Amino acid sequence: MKYCSAGKWVLMDDTDTTTSCTGNSNKVFYRTSEVQYCNGTTWRKTSDTTNWGTCAAGLVGRFYYSSTNGYFWYCNGANNRRMSAVKVYSAAGTSSFVVPANVTSVLIKVWGAGGGSGSGTASSGEGGGGGYSYDNIAVTPGETLSVIVGTYGTRGNFSTAATASATAGAGGAGLGNGGSGHGNASTWVFGGGGGGGSGVKRSTTVLIAAGGGGGGGRQTGSTGSGGGGASGVAGSVTGNCGTAGYTGTAGTSSAAGTAPTGGVAGSSGNGGTASTSQSGGGGGGLWGGSSGGSNSSTIFCAGGGGSGYVSGTGTSTAATGKTPAGTADIDYYGTAGLGGAAPASATVPGTDGSNGLVVIKY
Repeated sequence: MKYCSAGKWVLMDDTDTTTSCTGNSNKVFYRTSEVQYCNGTTWRKTSDTTNWGTCAAGLVGRFYYSSTNGYFWYCNGANNRRMSAVKVYSAAGTSSFVVPANVTSVLIKVWGAGGGSGSGTASSGEGGGGGYSYDNIAVTPGETLSVIVGTYGTRGNFSTAATASATAGAGGAGLGNGGSGHGNASTWVFGGGGGGGSGVKRSTTVLIAAGGGGGGGRQTGSTGSGGGGASGVAGSVTGNCGTAGYTGTAGTSSAAGTAPTGGVAGSSGNGGTASTSQSGGGGGGLWGGSSGGSNSSTIFCAGGGGSGYVSGTGTSTAATGKTPAGTADIDYYGTAGLGGAAPASATVPGTDGSNGLVVIKY
């Protein structure tokens, strides 16, 4: 749940323990371990079960919780309206969502994780952003759904010597795992890891998915591909990566990204792990993107993005560059799904991607 504060939407888990209720009528905060609203004079629990009866202009903005049907209600000045409940999952990993009583449909929104950047030149590739999907899903009260938030792909770390700090970017875990980047042992330059896919499953059946972004390559401008809609996005074709056959390929609605020259194909769910020098890993998703291609001397490309999926009539959208899809959605926040930024110089590494996000509303 969000509330409006100073012209922007703020998550309800923001805390407020000092604001006086006087002059703050109808404002809502999370205070002293519970959601409260101001009735003009005192803070009241939204869990109060008192029904004020017929909604009227003088009761606008007031809340109550009905223990009879399990919903929060508020007065809009003319009618009592049911409030949507919102579950936000931003921590990477797998969680369980138990469908509440009386709920037969949920709106699910998912963002895949961003890929990590490459390293080695001032303009090595940034990581690809995560895809975005939303759909209304029919559910049964009491059933348990698995919620998977994709983990970000890490950056490739540059070093001027063979030290422990010089590492290839690791692929992020998720609904489908991102593939890891690859490095050059003699120059200590490395590709970024692909981001993990995010999604929701009923047992082993995928209900909705958003692809993770591909990892950036060492090649100048070799931007990691964006995580997908029905299909992901192919790796950047900037510079030498525009050479036919080397571009990281994206997962589609029915198949993984195929292997480019010097690269590794994706698979069902997982992005391809780069096997030749300084290329980026593929993003995870319903189908994984391939790693970037390489000729081990002058071409070191970014990985392809993983694909998304909706089981109903919803929509799945691909990212653009490192920017995740769906950032205009009211439930998007923070840097969820952002791809890693390109290095500032040849000797300064770029950044990791960002974890995905899952929001369930009912």
